Amino acid sequence: MLENVQDIMAQLVKISVAIRGAGLRARFERADDSFSPERHVQLKSHLEFLVLAASLEQDQKQRGNIHLVLSRNITDIAQRLIVANLLRRHRYLYARRRWTKQAAEHETVAEPRRASEHKTPSSQAQTPLASRPALVSGDEVDEPNMQLSAPSVITSTVPTAIQGPIQLPHEGRQLSATAPSSTSSKTVYPKPPKISEGAMFFRCPCCFQTLPVTFAKRSRWRKHLGEDIHPYTCILNECPKPLQLYLTRKEWAQHMREDHEVSKYWLCSACLEPTRFDLESHFDTHLRTQHGDVVEENQIPIFVSMSTYTSPPSLLTCPLCPPRPDDEEVEPDAILEHAAEHVHSFSLQSLPWPIPEEGEREYLGACPDDFLDGVNYFDIASDPASADDSWSSNSQESRDSNELGEASDLVFQDQNPDVPWEPYRGEEDSSQVSSDSPPSKMEDIAVRLATALKDNSRRPDTEPLIDILPGLTHEQIMELRREYKLLVRVGAEQKGVNIAKHIRQRLQPEDENLMKACYATALGRWESEAYWVNIWYHNDKVRHELLIEVLMGRTNNEIRLINDGFRDKKYGDSLTGRVRAELTEAKFKKLKNAVLLVLDGNRMEEISASGRVLEVDHDLVRRDVERLNEILYSNEDKETLILSIVTQRSDRHLREVLKLYTQTFGGVNFAMEAVKKTGDLVGAVLAHILDGVINKPLRDAMLLNHALIAPRRDTLRRVLLISRLVRYHWDSAYMTAVKEAYCKRYEKDLQEEVRDATTGSFGAFCEALCVPRVPDHVARGRSHNQTGESR
Repeated sequence: MLENVQDIMAQLVKISVAIRGAGLRARFERADDSFSPERHVQLKSHLEFLVLAASLEQDQKQRGNIHLVLSRNITDIAQRLIVANLLRRHRYLYARRRWTKQAAEHETVAEPRRASEHKTPSSQAQTPLASRPALVSGDEVDEPNMQLSAPSVITSTVPTAIQGPIQLPHEGRQLSATAPSSTSSKTVYPKPPKISEGAMFFRCPCCFQTLPVTFAKRSRWRKHLGEDIHPYTCILNECPKPLQLYLTRKEWAQHMREDHEVSKYWLCSACLEPTRFDLESHFDTHLRTQHGDVVEENQIPIFVSMSTYTSPPSLLTCPLCPPRPDDEEVEPDAILEHAAEHVHSFSLQSLPWPIPEEGEREYLGACPDDFLDGVNYFDIASDPASADDSWSSNSQESRDSNELGEASDLVFQDQNPDVPWEPYRGEEDSSQVSSDSPPSKMEDIAVRLATALKDNSRRPDTEPLIDILPGLTHEQIMELRREYKLLVRVGAEQKGVNIAKHIRQRLQPEDENLMKACYATALGRWESEAYWVNIWYHNDKVRHELLIEVLMGRTNNEIRLINDGFRDKKYGDSLTGRVRAELTEAKFKKLKNAVLLVLDGNRMEEISASGRVLEVDHDLVRRDVERLNEILYSNEDKETLILSIVTQRSDRHLREVLKLYTQTFGGVNFAMEAVKKTGDLVGAVLAHILDGVINKPLRDAMLLNHALIAPRRDTLRRVLLISRLVRYHWDSAYMTAVKEAYCKRYEKDLQEEVRDATTGSFGAFCEALCVPRVPDHVARGRSHNQTGESR
């Protein structure tokens, strides 16, 4: 009976968490309606001091004079980050106030209490003891306590009362003024509360929600805090949504790309050195005058469309760091990653203090005597002796840890968890193989990769990934995934580990480009395509190449396989459902319609179910030619009508349409006219499909060239290169055709071009993707040790 009651209680807690999650946005909106910065005077002063101190150069910090801090001005962006933290703190207070009222109402019904029984904190207790500022004159004070459990509090009047030098936080605790790096993420989150043995749930000391005991796990606790904090705030000037808070780095970056103005430019890949043009008319003139012998007249519109790039707003410096010298050049991507780390960590300063300041107490109202009883959250923040206090974070670590479990939980199937890891199934000593039958080749490969990825205390060994993954067929990848799940287990239930997710978890902090390449390859031919759709949606819908290249010009069977590879329980694992629900922006309406047409899987087939090549319907070809010409020169909705025909016809049929159109209308090229008379998005869809109809290997060779010559500041250049190489490499014969087309078009070897444009392990992996696959042999590119880190 007791077990049934406990089960019911556990289910009720889970239901309450689900309900709260669904209503989180509404709760935030209600809380924001009552937001008043004046309630958080001490927090505001504390944050201002941290920002000002962080803006000092290192030599200024060493002098330690408070006047150096007070004499500086807070930038508008830094002020926005401060106000965002005040808003976060208010949201916590709002949640706590609601809980306090509910607790008080329950207590009143159970046993009325006199008002005199409530204890009001004294004025001395208004500031946390561990962080109460010292009022000094001419004396040094100890370094401020920077732990999250008890933030340093400096009231609005304290700084002006301090005279003489103070010891500012040392360099290890400040935002780095050197060239930023995104290779590691070390934000110190507070540890979860200690849970008594046998407990089924606990109360969050921040939002005061009742949570299942599973939330006390480090990765899940971080995720819970992150969902409440929404740690990212826009750091660009003239933001249309300055106080909009973002849960993930992807949403944050997507906002800064989509909601802020972007500029277009064109790169000429026909030149020996890529030439940039800021006006389309200039690029058009350049093609006609300089490359008229190479680019035919009817190919110019398509070439222009394929050579179009967008430049997102530039982020020149981190708002939480000292200004950079004017002559110092840093990649925008690196600055963005660097700033994201600091913005994330700065948001954690909004976590509630153990004793609210005066304005916050007034908002909360009377609290029960046991208001903070049993809340040990503030006493167990991450140990500063074992943690890096730099302002940085890694949301991916939390997500992957939640999926794979703690690093210490990853074990091999027959491994004794009480002893150190030992070689398994013949990794080093064949005598350890327990099976009577010899291990298969794929078992050996799984062991080698598991060995390379094990042990989170050291960097993963990337050489086996480079040696093995690019040379496997799709079927071999699927076999490897099955073997890996049998080999590597996680948690008490010994659940098999997905090798792709394990790769993502281990490589994300080391080399994100290499991670994406290895992860996509480990997903296999079709799941990787669904992965690129997800990247397009979350990262950069301004750049449409990813979505178009994944879906357009595919056969019905390929579309079904891609849809089957899509994983998102929210949409029933349906890519169609995802597009219908999420792609709602008006500017993507035509693209959405085209995508839905393709996902319906009703494109004309070229081969029957029995394998017979189907004849071209020449009557339909003639009707399509007449209809397309009518659409081009009418006032109808050209884009929708043209897409409804082009996306639904087979390649062979479209090839006949293009040929007959040119013959019927005096040499006019339909592809050129269609691209010219439609918008950028629809024109790009048409160009991709029709270029593939005319010469698919040449089209894809040109796409690779565009990715290789794109400027380094283009945030999507690496993703485009990876997606294209991974896509083409699955078909060894087709990759050979692409390489031949590349050599013929640019008089250069594709593999050498990839080698010159990439470095490090990432470059070695990309180069290996260019090597045509030899049956039962993994061809190798250059060693990843020949060069440095990837660009």
